[in-house]
Amino acid sequence: MKILKKGKKGNKLNYAFYNSLVNALGFPKIPKKAEDINYFYRYDGYLPKYIFNLCYKLPKQSAVKVFEESKNGFIKIQTCMEDDFYKTVKYTEFQE
Repeated sequence: MKILKKGKKGNKLNYAFYNSLVNALGFPKIPKKAEDINYFYRYDGYLPKYIFNLCYKLPKQSAVKVFEESKNGFIKIQTCMEDDFYKTVKYTEFQE
């Protein structure tokens, strides 16, 4: 992900628009069936240097990888909650 000097956010985005951000800014890739996509990015310069939060919905039958990774000062966490209709995926990335 590119380090941006300003904060950015987007709410209720569709896949096509979010995917343009993936290509331009290096945001994490997500499945094509994702909808109701919301993200928040903030650069601080202190600790953490930046934080990126992403939340989106997938059809209930979709497979979702849940993980927690730490490598070279970068933390990546992905969780998933399921309701009657969707899986809600939450992804957080930050630099220590």
